[in-house]
Amino acid sequence: MQEGDRHVRGAFYTPADVAASLVAATVERGPVVDPTCGAGVFLLAAGIGLAARGADPRGVATTQLFGADIDPVAVHLTRCALAGWAGIDPAEVGGVVEADPLLTGRSTWPTAPTAGFGAVVGNPPFLGQLRRGTAYESGRRAVLREVYGDLVGPYTDAAWLFLACGLRLLHPGGRMVLVQPQSLLSARDAGPVRRHL
Repeated sequence: MQEGDRHVRGAFYTPADVAASLVAATVERGPVVDPTCGAGVFLLAAGIGLAARGADPRGVATTQLFGADIDPVAVHLTRCALAGWAGIDPAEVGGVVEADPLLTGRSTWPTAPTAGFGAVVGNPPFLGQLRRGTAYESGRRAVLREVYGDLVGPYTDAAWLFLACGLRLLHPGGRMVLVQPQSLLSARDAGPVRRHL
């Protein structure tokens, strides 16, 4: 992905040490999902953390880690990273898919746990609506409004909606950490999402 493409997609990569510290403070049990997995840094940190608690890396990589991304290259990189860590073939990492969980939710993962995930982690795309390059395409806002209702305003950043998506994915008592733009704290159109949380 070119530098300009990353900004249009709202993709900002998270350093491994930052992901590891956020995951360490959040993930107590699996299964774990990153609905915007990118190259898999959060899922790899979660896998390492679960293995440090005594879980078998192979079992963790094949049944406890789920991710999605709209970029097929990112999905491939995540599978390879998890497979390399667990010592398995990338094809065995079945919980990582090319999809948009903002729109498809739990059905993104055919083998998702019915009771929800123990943790939701990640760094969703920052798609502020005041910049031409990251504004929603025609019709996208209407589709998001069908799914999230009044949480979607004229200037709603997609990153905020991933918080609502994450709540839907969590098991009762589960924990979530999703990196967010500072605008979540004070932007007018973030108000409905803040109240929802």
